[in-house]
Amino acid sequence: MGLILNRPNGRIGAPEIASFLDISVEEIENQDLVVHNGGPVDIARGFILHSTEYDKGHESAVLPGCCLSLSMETLQDIATGKGPKSYFLALGYAGWGAGQLEQEMTTHGWLLADATTSLIFSTPDELKWSQALASLGIDSNMLSANSGNA
Repeated sequence: MGLILNRPNGRIGAPEIASFLDISVEEIENQDLVVHNGGPVDIARGFILHSTEYDKGHESAVLPGCCLSLSMETLQDIATGKGPKSYFLALGYAGWGAGQLEQEMTTHGWLLADATTSLIFSTPDELKWSQALASLGIDSNMLSANSGNA
């Protein structure tokens, strides 16, 4: 499984989160909560990537400095300003069957780049794709959406 990191949902904001958590919008200190489309699978399931200084004992480390949580408590803490310093909220995930991703990798359907906390938490959504490519030494401006035959 994986999470798409650069697609804000655009339909879910502070009022919807407040309603979901059964709290008033006024209780949400950070009105700039952004929920992302994490992928097309199980779009009602929430995922939270967050910095490691926040530890409630139900997180899973996914890379140095970054944990994954599925906890409502974590979401409530974020909404009320008591959560981690850095976080990324997503609904849904990208998933593959056994061997499917490996097969897609052999046909160059994917490029593999290391995730970093800077890419996840600090890079604006519209720059994440080009920054991930740059980490591989690829200039996104040199890519073409068109292909042909030689």
